[in-house]
Parts: sequence; structure tokens; C-alpha cells
Amino acid sequence: MNAPDTRTRALLLAGVCAIVLGMSHGAVAATSFPLYCKGPLHSGALTPSPLGGTSTPFKWSSKGAGAKNPGAGECAWADRGPRGKEIQHGHGNVICDALNSVHSLAAGKYLEICVFRDPNDNNCMSVTQFVGLVKSPFSADPVCPPAPPPPPPPK
Repeated sequence: MNAPDTRTRALLLAGVCAIVLGMSHGAVAATSFPLYCKGPLHSGALTPSPLGGTSTPFKWSSKGAGAKNPGAGECAWADRGPRGKEIQHGHGNVICDALNSVHSLAAGKYLEICVFRDPNDNNCMSVTQFVGLVKSPFSADPVCPPAPPPPPPPK
């Protein structure tokens, strides 16, 4: 066996091991997408809440935020309305924020966050990035802005 074949096999084996180990710990690679919300939204503590965080119920807007601004208490994807398992009937649509960055949103204010639907957490919209307060019109491009760099380590 020559060196390139050995290297390729080693990389393949390392990749498979990483996938298997990641799955065994519940880790799932998920792509986040921008979610635009209009207040009023009221946040409470995540349940159970061992590490803090917030839980914010919302209603889905029927259209994407790039086509129509979400109404009061509504959230929308950038490019489309909700579909399939994203829709939780009753009062089941929730933004789960273990980052503790989403708090109640005042009436008339717009918020942009980056989220993914977490099938392991009752299809909760899990926050990966807090973008902040924004103004319309909104982009129909379903891409989160680059995350800001982490703060420098303390000296």
C-alpha cells in the first residue's frame, strides 16, 4: 500500500469515528437560518433550566419576511413561510435560547436571530446567533450574517 492510500484511509476512518462519536453524544450538525420576529414577544425561563436561557412562544407569519413583514407576535423565515414539522399547533411554536440572548421584545420592534429547528427538543427553534434589533425591509436571502469574532481572552 502506498502513502496516499494510507493517508486517505486514515482520514476516512477519522471522519467516520467523529461522526459516530458525535451521534452517540446527541450532537447534530445543524445549519442555522435567519428568523425575523415582531414584538410583542414575552420570554420566560427554559424548562428545565439548569443552565439558564429563555423560552419565547411565537406565531408563524404566513409569508417570508423578505416578502411581507411579520405581524405583531409573529416570526418568519427570510425567504418563505413555515412548513411541515416547523409548525407546532396550539401554542407550541417556541424560540429556545440557551445563549440567554433573547428576552421579551417590545411591541412594534423587530428582532433578527439565527436558529435551527431542533428535532431533539420538541422542534424548538434553537438560537445559535443573536443578530439584534433590525428595521424593515428584510432580506429574502436565507443566510445568517457572519458571527462577530469572540472577545479577546482576559489578561
